[in-house]
Amino acid sequence: MAFDPENPPEIIVVGAGLAGLTAALHLAERGLPVRLLEADALYAGGRMWGGAPHPSAPLAGREARGAAGQAGGEGGAVTFTLRGHTQTFYPEHGMHGLWNNYQNVRATLERFRVAPDIVPAREQAWIHAEGERVLWAEVGRLISYATLPPPLHYLELFGSHRFLGMLGLRDWLALPWVWRSLLLAVALDPFERVIPLEGQALEDFFQGWSPRLRAMFVGLARSGLASYDDQITLAAFLAALRFYSVLRRDSLRFVYFTRNAGTELINPLVERLQERAGELLLGHTAEALLARPDGRPGWGVRVTTPRGPRTFLADHVVLAVDAPAAERLLLESEATRAGAAGLRWPAGLPNGTVRIWFDRPPRDGPEGGIFTGDFSVDNFFWLERIQPEFAAWARATGGSAIEMHLYRPPQFFAQPDAAILAQAVQDLYRAYPELRGHAVHQMLQRNPAVQTRLTVYPAQHWLGVTTPWPALWACGDWVRGPWPALFIERACVSGLEAANAVLGAAGLDPFPVAAYDPPEWLAGRIQSWMLGGRAWFRARAGRRPSR
Repeated sequence: MAFDPENPPEIIVVGAGLAGLTAALHLAERGLPVRLLEADALYAGGRMWGGAPHPSAPLAGREARGAAGQAGGEGGAVTFTLRGHTQTFYPEHGMHGLWNNYQNVRATLERFRVAPDIVPAREQAWIHAEGERVLWAEVGRLISYATLPPPLHYLELFGSHRFLGMLGLRDWLALPWVWRSLLLAVALDPFERVIPLEGQALEDFFQGWSPRLRAMFVGLARSGLASYDDQITLAAFLAALRFYSVLRRDSLRFVYFTRNAGTELINPLVERLQERAGELLLGHTAEALLARPDGRPGWGVRVTTPRGPRTFLADHVVLAVDAPAAERLLLESEATRAGAAGLRWPAGLPNGTVRIWFDRPPRDGPEGGIFTGDFSVDNFFWLERIQPEFAAWARATGGSAIEMHLYRPPQFFAQPDAAILAQAVQDLYRAYPELRGHAVHQMLQRNPAVQTRLTVYPAQHWLGVTTPWPALWACGDWVRGPWPALFIERACVSGLEAANAVLGAAGLDPFPVAAYDPPEWLAGRIQSWMLGGRAWFRARAGRRPSR
């Protein structure tokens, strides 16, 4: 379909998470009419926004669901008074920021002049519990600012007396197996080469490891993949190791948004879209994809809206919803059902966010980190060390506030709120005994089961940006593509690729895709040696005469 300035193709983007926003914004930048449909009646942004109505939410959303901030915390908002100071806090889906190798997220923000206010992460702790014994050490800065090149940079941990204090004889004896496993992660890229590693368990990677070192790396994987142990695939684990740590020291460097991700990232992207005449419709849930009744190429999208059902017609549709919603939409639409039946879909996982306020500060130490061992919580952030809003509250009250994430199975979240909060509070008291008895308020936000269970499927069963259906494109953190990235970056780069596919179909110039930094020199050499050796052995085996 050639581009006609007098009659440009109409584009529908279904889903206003980061993937959908990225696709819509790049299409609108080229002058194409874009309509962005979002099921949430309050927020764009998907998993990067959410919670109780927030003052910085779009006006239409606040009118749809009402204002928050009532005493007692209507809709999850928290209002309370400490030492004469009263303040309201609004929940989110979780703390968000940017990893150093989010190349296309950064390029998109620069392209559209969005400059989030950020603060660099300083230190990240590993806190490990075994019964009554609780150990901790700073690990993040030691790895990300190590002097040794990857994968030797992990050896910098052994220069820390706290880290050494966490190791026993069994941990030392396991180090050769740890090194062997890390070399495997250096050599194998499941995303680029589409290697599902089906039939191979995570336990295969940890063969020979000690329980404590295994706990550390699984804890990093739980937080990096927002998943719990039974749902972490070996392919996803290797991809996470490569993306966050094992190939480059600077990959583990992180910056926090100083406010919620909606205010710092999502709302500015929505504003840039609207400046380019793009349209965002909240509270619009896509129910089916239809053949166009006028016989033209393209699609009809049947939608449930606050004012009743409606059907939009489009020359191109970009599907930018989470994996469970994409599966439902494609399988329930007659026009796509047959092709979708042969695809495989990643599960959507639940998670939760706990915030606890105290009337005193914790001991000095890292502002964030991971919990492992027999804790029920998985990671933490001391909010007054990251966000000015909480820092001002802490100065006014002498208190502190922590956010903790829980990546647990459905049976864990089947417990009442009070039971989950009690476990989280007790976990924190074990890690920070000086805070025992000083909690003044706590809240739990349950997030729906739409977090992607990241995995790798065989290419023929894994939906990519280019789908089996003409003029229908897909993007999201679950979509197949050669990018080594995870989650926010994967959503962004797939959204950019979907926009480029539409632009190519319209005869318009695509946008450049930012390249990812190569492995540092030693990791790159090891990767070349191991892949070359593997190819040599395969070639040699192929030349052996059959008997």
